[in-house]
Amino acid sequence: MSAGASKKTIAGGGLDPGLRRLIEAFLDERYEGDELEVLDEASVLHAAASIPTVGSAPRGAARAAAPMGAARAPAPMEPRSMPVREEAAFDAGAGDLGSWLDQIDEPFSTTLLALIDRKGLTDVEVYKRANMSRQLFSRIRGDASYRPAKKTVLALAVAMELTLPEMRDLLERAGFALSRASKRDIIVEYFVTNGIYDLFAINEALFEFDQPLL
Repeated sequence: MSAGASKKTIAGGGLDPGLRRLIEAFLDERYEGDELEVLDEASVLHAAASIPTVGSAPRGAARAAAPMGAARAPAPMEPRSMPVREEAAFDAGAGDLGSWLDQIDEPFSTTLLALIDRKGLTDVEVYKRANMSRQLFSRIRGDASYRPAKKTVLALAVAMELTLPEMRDLLERAGFALSRASKRDIIVEYFVTNGIYDLFAINEALFEFDQPLL
């Protein structure tokens, strides 16, 4: 689907129902956020209290053995062993820390500028397509240690029309990854997978699904 075709789907200010169904199917296939259970402190304490100590009988068996109203003797304390210190992660065969750091990837800004050149684009084209200010782009370009926000990286990937592997790599250079626990990430992945690099269309879909815009 071309960018021009994607613009037609949102004519009239609403997401095309057919496109919405396709995105919903894509989300149903990939979204894992509902499967992640968040436990509060009370739930954790309750779960910990229900775990029998080492060497003790199951809680139900203990209640059956003790007569009603009888005082319970305190459970004997199990001796604790001191934790064993693990060996260092780096050994002689793996090399020292310096040799590992020598293998570090190029920083985000270097990778970004190389991609812009490879795609035959100019800086102005990229930051305008990404709906980004010139000041922010200049900061990214001039500071190799600067880490942009994840939505900024996604917008830049769309602006440069990166493939999905290229977008994943660019995200990693900034310390991020596409997450299946994020509907926003999956929606952006849908558009990139289908070759739709219209930031307006992507934001329209994100708005339709109550997700943060790029």
